[in-house]
Amino acid sequence: MQNIFKVINMAGPRSFTTKDGTTSYARDITLQVLGGQYADKVVATLFDDRAAEPPFKTGDVVTASVDMFVNNYNGRDYQSNTISEIVRLRP
Repeated sequence: MQNIFKVINMAGPRSFTTKDGTTSYARDITLQVLGGQYADKVVATLFDDRAAEPPFKTGDVVTASVDMFVNNYNGRDYQSNTISEIVRLRP
C-alpha cells in the first residue's frame, strides 16, 4: 500500500545482529493517513540505515509503501507491517 501519511511518532532505533554477523537497525514509526484527527493510522517498522538516521521528523508529510504480512505461529495470527520505501514530501 503506497499512500501519503503524516509522521505521528517515531520510536528510538534498536540494533540487532543479522544472520551474517553484521549489525543492522530497526525503528517503529506511527503514520497517519491525511484526512483529519480520526483518519486511519498504521504502525510500521523501518529497517537498515534509514532506521538509524531517518531524514524526517514528527509532523513531516511523507509518501510511503507499507507492506503488510500475516504469519501464523502456534495457531495464532500475527501481522507485521514494514516500510519498503519512504520519502519526505514537505516539512
